[in-house]
Amino acid sequence: MSLVDISFAALLIGSQLVYIGVVLTLGMRLLLLAKRSRQLPEALLAAHFLLCCGLGYVVLITGLSGARDPTLMSASVVTALISIGYLASAIGVFAEAGFNFLVFRRDDGWAKGLMVLFGATLATGYTGYWLTGGFHTGVFAGVWLWMLYGSFIAVAAWVMIEPLVYHRTMQKRLQLGLAEPMVVNRFLLWGVGSVLRFVMVVGGIIPSVIFDGQKAQLRPDAVGWTLLAVALVGVGVAVSYSLTFFPTKGYVQFIEDRTARVPKARPIDHGDSR
Repeated sequence: MSLVDISFAALLIGSQLVYIGVVLTLGMRLLLLAKRSRQLPEALLAAHFLLCCGLGYVVLITGLSGARDPTLMSASVVTALISIGYLASAIGVFAEAGFNFLVFRRDDGWAKGLMVLFGATLATGYTGYWLTGGFHTGVFAGVWLWMLYGSFIAVAAWVMIEPLVYHRTMQKRLQLGLAEPMVVNRFLLWGVGSVLRFVMVVGGIIPSVIFDGQKAQLRPDAVGWTLLAVALVGVGVAVSYSLTFFPTKGYVQFIEDRTARVPKARPIDHGDSR
């Protein structure tokens, strides 16, 4: 291997390890927080980080790699890894949707219907992919696989939109002195992290399409570069989510100092003017 290849591999592996390490740490800290607070949103978010971003991601990537190269592991191991990886991911994705629902839309009827739809498509897609032999081959194709992964994308999109919309509302309250700077910034961080997470979910399709799609006329090294790009985006996800839930003292001070320099809007005086 050339020095360039070694450097590329080191960067790819290093970025993956940073992402996985941070999301697993976040998941465990949120799990401990949920144990103390006995609150469901924290528990759901912990399940998302541990099952989808952590366990499901690692196990699924390992299984798909084995499906592409039969010399790495036996067919039975590949089947087990892919089935466990998709199951953990599906449960984690539904937990993420549940967190989004409880925090932003628990009183909206359409959001309740959306949760039912997500549960149905995740369960149906997983079951259909299993019954049609998808776990044996890991091929990224077929209506059941697209139903399953399409649900991953749809949930990621919803989770991306809600905190950004709420952040705009909170910004207006901050200008009137009705909100804490760090609280407002946390919605922005969660939104930015969710945008990057959405990019990861969509970008994760590309390597599978390159491997499995006969129509993809792309250079072989496109897979490696795509994996590297997704891994680097994952580092951004890890940083954004870390600062959202467990900000450092330096970052909190930075946000407070920056907010203090911004002039506040004057409340509208509805009294009689003289």
